[in-house]
Amino acid sequence: MLKFVCVVTTIFAGGQLFAQTSSGGPVVNCSAGQSLQAAVSAAEPGDVLRIRGTCSGPVTINTSQLTLLGQSGAGVKGSPGNVVTVNGARQIVLSGLAISGGSAMGLVAQGGAQVTLLNVAVTGNTVSGIQLLANSGATVSGGGVSGNGVHGVDAESGSSFTVTGSYSVTGNGVFGLNINGGSSLSLVQGRLSVTQNTLGIQLGTSAAGFIGDNASRLTVSNNFTDGLTIVSGSHMVDFGGAITCNGNGIHGISLNSKSGLDLDAGSQVTVSNNAGDGLHMEQTAVSTIFNNPAFSGNPVATTLIAQNNTGNGIQLATGSDLAVSNYAQLQVSGNQLAGLALDDGSHVAFTQTIPVSGVQTTITGNKPDATVTFASRATTLPNVSIGTAACDTTALIRGPFPSCLKK
Repeated sequence: MLKFVCVVTTIFAGGQLFAQTSSGGPVVNCSAGQSLQAAVSAAEPGDVLRIRGTCSGPVTINTSQLTLLGQSGAGVKGSPGNVVTVNGARQIVLSGLAISGGSAMGLVAQGGAQVTLLNVAVTGNTVSGIQLLANSGATVSGGGVSGNGVHGVDAESGSSFTVTGSYSVTGNGVFGLNINGGSSLSLVQGRLSVTQNTLGIQLGTSAAGFIGDNASRLTVSNNFTDGLTIVSGSHMVDFGGAITCNGNGIHGISLNSKSGLDLDAGSQVTVSNNAGDGLHMEQTAVSTIFNNPAFSGNPVATTLIAQNNTGNGIQLATGSDLAVSNYAQLQVSGNQLAGLALDDGSHVAFTQTIPVSGVQTTITGNKPDATVTFASRATTLPNVSIGTAACDTTALIRGPFPSCLKK
């Protein structure tokens, strides 16, 4: 009969002995007074540190290819400054840990660091939960950030934040996610929920957002101001995923100052029951809603649904442009103001460069369904149904359009 024996050895680091078993790396038992920082400092690339109990921060990781594996509710809590800092190290994995109580940040990755967070909860830090600096990256699956004083996630200076599984961003003091300074947000088979923050997600100053597949879901709902705002030359592309921005205190999606949003490959976007506009565009913002199944491989029409908003379903102001092309459609109804509002030199165009059938835009049941004012323009097609409209004498309209009541 074979018998398997677990061999226990010890390692010595920072004046402390850490048990090590043949089934894995050293066990760091913070409940017994052991130091996580001492174990991290003594670790070599490829080591797995198994964490028990609640460890005291701050903890700084400088060595690449380390795994910190939390067991039985382990965590790192409370410190002056940041709780955990990953300083230039790559291939760092944190799994099953709670990071909380920092007087500054919960987790900082800086200097080109790369970290993967698996079922890690980052909560209750005075400033931000996760901060990414100087071309650093974090990939997350499971867990989330909540209850931090400023931002849930703050990505700066060319950093990246990637969601590959379920992830929750809830109840943070300012932004749920602040993706700024040329940084990026990506969903790759990700399901990201951003709720009950002051503002859900901001992409700012040349930031980028990408939803790369039809398994990805972005939900930005019940935030106190805007759900998703894209500003200052930033751009988001949704290639087949679903975006839901419902029940926010101002706009569902807001595009400002030369920003852009592209919806492609059968992506489905819903902006409903917001206290402002469903989709709000101003300051020469641009949005394109389109699909060519021959290229995307998805025969479903890309669709924007804007319903039951207190403001307009879709508003374009100050020279903004909306293009709806080929296998794409709008479904706009039940909004308390206009379904589609164009003002101050804005423009909407429905176009088809390939034969399209069975795709129908419907804008009905709003108050009115369309307004076109102050040198704005609209180009429509026979598959665009608009119930009622109000225009002024500067409006330019081409294609089927209801008779305008003059404003």
